[in-house]
Amino acid sequence: MFYGLLLPVLPMVYALRLTRKYISSPKGKFLTEQFSAIFFLVALFVYEVLDNHHPVLFSFLLSWILGSLASELIQLRIYGPRRYFENIWTILDLLVLISFAAGVILRDYFIMSGSHFLLFFEKLPALTLVCAMLRRMQNFYLSELVGKMFLIFMEMKTEVYRFLVIFGYVVLAFACSFYFLYYDVRDGIFRPFLSFHTSLLHLTMKVFSETNNIEYLQLLNQNITIGAAQRNGTIAFDASGIYDFVGFTLYTIFLMMAILILLKLCVAMMTNKYSILQKNIEKLWYLKRSEIWLYYIRQKIIFPPPYNLLEIFVRILLDLKRRFQQAVCEANASGEPVQDEHQWRTGQRSQDRNDEEERWTRRFRAIVRRE
Repeated sequence: MFYGLLLPVLPMVYALRLTRKYISSPKGKFLTEQFSAIFFLVALFVYEVLDNHHPVLFSFLLSWILGSLASELIQLRIYGPRRYFENIWTILDLLVLISFAAGVILRDYFIMSGSHFLLFFEKLPALTLVCAMLRRMQNFYLSELVGKMFLIFMEMKTEVYRFLVIFGYVVLAFACSFYFLYYDVRDGIFRPFLSFHTSLLHLTMKVFSETNNIEYLQLLNQNITIGAAQRNGTIAFDASGIYDFVGFTLYTIFLMMAILILLKLCVAMMTNKYSILQKNIEKLWYLKRSEIWLYYIRQKIIFPPPYNLLEIFVRILLDLKRRFQQAVCEANASGEPVQDEHQWRTGQRSQDRNDEEERWTRRFRAIVRRE
C-alpha cells in the first residue's frame, strides 16, 4: 500500500536518498509495476465502460501505453525476437497495446469518415480490458495458495495446443460437409447448418454438450422437402430419408472422432502431464518464482509505465553527455582520454549494480538448489 500511495509522485520521491533504495529494490520494482497496472485497469474501466472521456484520463492512458511500448521494445532488444515471442505474457502485453491503439486511433478516423466499422472499433477496448486483466495472472505464481496449481495449469498449454490443432481441423472438415449438405434447404425452419460460421460454432458446442444427439439429428432432418426438376415442371417430395441417412452417417463419424478419440486422448495426455509435474511441483514452483524475481533484479529501468518514459529520456541525455565527453577527451592534444569525477562515479555505480545483481542471482540459485 505504501508503494501505491507514492506512485503518483514516484519520481520526486525517488530523488530523496532515504527512499531510493526501497524503490530501486526488486520488491519496489515489482510493487510499483503492479500498482501502475491496477491504476491503468481502473482508468480504462472508467474511460470505456463508464464512458467518462476526460482529457486527463485519456492522457494517462496514452502515456501508459507509450511507456509500456517502450518497455516492450527494451525487452525485445535484450531477449531477442525468438525468446520474446515465446513468452505468453509478452503476447498479452502486445495485445493490450495493439487493441488500445487501434480502438482509439482508428475509432476517431471512422467517426470522421462515418464508416460502419465504427461500432467494431468502439467495442475493441473490450479486448484490451480482458488482456490487461489476464496479464496480471502471472502474479499467481508468487502465491503459496494457488501458485502450484497455476503452474500446472500453464504447463498444460502444450497439450492443449496440440489438441486444438487436430480438433479444429476435424471440426472445419465436418463443418464444410454439413454446410454443403444443408445449404440449399430453405423451408423457413431454423437449421444450424445453413451457414458456414454457424456450422463451425454448432459442431464445436455439440462436443461439450450433453444433449441426445440421435433425437436432435432426427428432429433436424424431419419435414425436409426439395424440388426435383422434371421436363413438365417441378415437383416436391419428402427428402427426409436421404438427409437422415447422410446426416446420420456424417454425424456419427464426427462424434466418434471428436469425442471417443480426440477428447479422450486429450484427457489422457493431460493426466499423464499432471502426474509428471506433480512429482517435482515443489522445485518447479520455486524455480518459477525465482525467475520472476530475477527479472526484476536484472531490470535496469526502475520506474513503471508511464514514469519509465521520463527515466528513459534522462538515460538518453546522460548517455549523449558521456559520449560527448568521451569524444572531447579523445580529441585533446595528448590523445589520452581523461576520466573526470562524474565518469568515475557513473562507472562505480554501474559496477555496484552489477555486483548487487550477481549477489541476488547467487541467492536465488542457492534457494533453488536447497529446495
